[in-house]
Amino acid sequence: MSNMCPEFERYSFKANWFQKEADMCRPFIINVFPKDNSVEIFDERSRKMFMRRSPLDTLNAVNHERATSKQIYVGAKLNIFGRQFDITDYADDVTKFKLSSHRESAFCLLKPHAIPFTDKILNQFRDERLTIGNCKMVQLDRDCASRLLMQEMADVSPTLPDLVESITQGPALALELFGQNAIRKLLDILGPDNPDDAKELCPNSIRAKYGMSLFKNVAFCSKSAASTEVNIRFFFTEYQVEPYVTMNGTLAIVKPHAVLDGKLGDIISIIYENNFRVTAMKMMYMERGNCEEFLEVYKGVAPEYNKMVLEFISGPTVGLEIISCDSHIESPTKSHCDFRNLCGPSDPEIARRIRPRTIRAKFGTNLIQNAIHCTDLPDDIELELNRFFKVFH
Repeated sequence: MSNMCPEFERYSFKANWFQKEADMCRPFIINVFPKDNSVEIFDERSRKMFMRRSPLDTLNAVNHERATSKQIYVGAKLNIFGRQFDITDYADDVTKFKLSSHRESAFCLLKPHAIPFTDKILNQFRDERLTIGNCKMVQLDRDCASRLLMQEMADVSPTLPDLVESITQGPALALELFGQNAIRKLLDILGPDNPDDAKELCPNSIRAKYGMSLFKNVAFCSKSAASTEVNIRFFFTEYQVEPYVTMNGTLAIVKPHAVLDGKLGDIISIIYENNFRVTAMKMMYMERGNCEEFLEVYKGVAPEYNKMVLEFISGPTVGLEIISCDSHIESPTKSHCDFRNLCGPSDPEIARRIRPRTIRAKFGTNLIQNAIHCTDLPDDIELELNRFFKVFH
């Protein structure tokens, strides 16, 4: 969460936990105490204490460095003693009043021409205190693009065909952003619609830096809370727009600790700098069952398997399809081999000693929180891409 008011004693959230053994979803109330960074949990049905008040930083040994009250918000997934709680709503009006304004949603769509600048744009959002709540690379058809644009137009504009062309000529990146006064802040960060005006009036804005014309002006964004809600629901909740993936590259998954630490843009920068393209992107909170299935190859082989699962479900992951630009032919096998070299050894400490320029050397913390997962075997590339981008939601 972008901010919790520390002077307030308690915040209360509704949460669900899927109990696998009973094949049922159980409702809970989670009370958060920001002053000492602790939580208590009540079973909503029985009205009984489920977990007495405990400090968050003792609940999850794998994730203790980031287990803070700031990560508890509506829509989050919280891992406590191996149980994955889905935070579904505010449990009282006081909590809603105090916190909702600090986590306003904003929506924008990075246009195809701006995809090569994704790393820099994401880092500017981060530096301006906008947090990525969701992202998905998509390929819009003309009908879908027209509906999206018409929400922001008072009447049918003669420029509509050009605007539609600007967001359908290739994959675009849909983003849900969070922050205080997020819609107003996003508009300020992007700058005026015309990049020429932006360069004159707001030279540090995103459109001033990366915009090319009135139509190739980096991004479309929702300018009201109503259209923001419609677009977020359309792109992320109702899954009416499927994620784009070519199936010609290899899979990388940026792990939760790196995403929560704001390192996604930095990792994409390294990928670009080393002559790779990101051809698909999708943020996902992995369900425990899906995660266990995805990592099954390590079960009984890697002693860290259970900790790996806990890390994957501890927060948002971002899957990337990576294609090497070193070959004229898009080859998943070559992309896989080259990208594994860029990731470096699994243990970041070893990576820092022998491969200091690799992703894990720069952003990994330990063997579990090692910044990025990459497909181990070439034969598993298609399976893993299919699972992350097409099967798992």
